[in-house]
Amino acid sequence: QLAALLSDPSREVTLLDVRKVEEFAVSHLLGAVRVSSINEAATIIDAAPSHTTIILYCSVGYRSAAFVATLQERSNRRLYNLEGSLFQWANENRPIYRGSESVKTVHPFSPSWAQLLDTHRHAYEPLP
Repeated sequence: QLAALLSDPSREVTLLDVRKVEEFAVSHLLGAVRVSSINEAATIIDAAPSHTTIILYCSVGYRSAAFVATLQERSNRRLYNLEGSLFQWANENRPIYRGSESVKTVHPFSPSWAQLLDTHRHAYEPLP
C-alpha cells in the first residue's frame, strides 16, 4: 500500500524514521525525516497539512509502533506504522536511499533483529 501511495502524485505523505542516526545514515526511505523523540515527531505532525498521510517506520516496526501509540494519545491525527518496516521493504527489493542515492543495504540493528533482514542486505555485520 505504501508503494502505491508514494507513486500517487495527488497524495502528500510524510515519512518519519524513528531509528538511530547511524541506522538512518546507512539507508532510509526517500524523503524520510529522522526523528529522535516523541516531541520532535509531534512538532512535524502538528505542522503537516490535515490531508497529509503520516507514516512512521523503523527496522521491523517495533519502535515505530511504540511511537505511533504514544503520539496517538497526543493527537487526533490518523498515524500509520509501516508493517514490517524497512527490513520488509528492503527484503521486497523496494527502493531505499542514502540521501538521494539509491542503495541496496540496510543497517541490521542487532544480531537478533538482523535475522529478519536478508543477509545480502546487511550494510555491515551488527555489533553484539
